[in-house]
Amino acid sequence: GDGRYLLLSVQNIDQEIATENAKNQAETLLRESQRKYWSIFQLSPIPLGLVKISDSSMLEVNDSWVLQFGYARDEVLGHTTLDINLWCDPLQRQELLQQIILHEQVDRFEAHIRSKSGDMLTCLVSARSFAMNGDDMFIFSMLDVTRQYQVEKEIREMTSELELRVSQRTLKLEQ
Repeated sequence: GDGRYLLLSVQNIDQEIATENAKNQAETLLRESQRKYWSIFQLSPIPLGLVKISDSSMLEVNDSWVLQFGYARDEVLGHTTLDINLWCDPLQRQELLQQIILHEQVDRFEAHIRSKSGDMLTCLVSARSFAMNGDDMFIFSMLDVTRQYQVEKEIREMTSELELRVSQRTLKLEQ
């Protein structure tokens, strides 16, 4: 008749809340994981970089890389190593890229690299390729061994000189 009624509808949203909470927790864990890996990348004492293989553009470099080569991050990101004239011999770059594409990794590739100031450095380059967000990329490290190689050369020269002296003294003693 003319009575007033109250129509109630009840819906259990516990599952939706649980799903939303799980989604939020997963997003929080993902952000934390990204922050952790970003920190490890940035704080590494070894110069590191990230390159997109399709156009060879530098996507990221860490603080050690910036310090070692003297470039500001914004001078590098989005550019290739050829754009910034990093390679003393661009053929070495091509050889390195071919090895990465063929073998998906490179270990201790000796390369002659030019810093922003023009100094030539001998570096051992190691790299690993991987896919991220549908793009093929590689992460690389560049270990400067210039001073180590100079010291090794000096030791070889001193050893040769010492051997020559010993040989000369031995000859004098024999005479």
